Amino acid sequence: MKIKGIKRGKNIEISEEMNIPDGQELVIEITKEQLMKNKERHLQLDEVW
Repeated sequence: MKIKGIKRGKNIEISEEMNIPDGQELVIEITKEQLMKNKERHLQLDEVW
């Protein structure tokens, strides 16, 4: 299952309804997406070619 949420202090606010009972333990994996501007992406591609 993949869901989105927003961190607010020590809490994570889930943006959709989940069919999980209260008190259920969850394991959360945090990933960070690296965003690049198109210009930066083109510069890096030019270095490869």
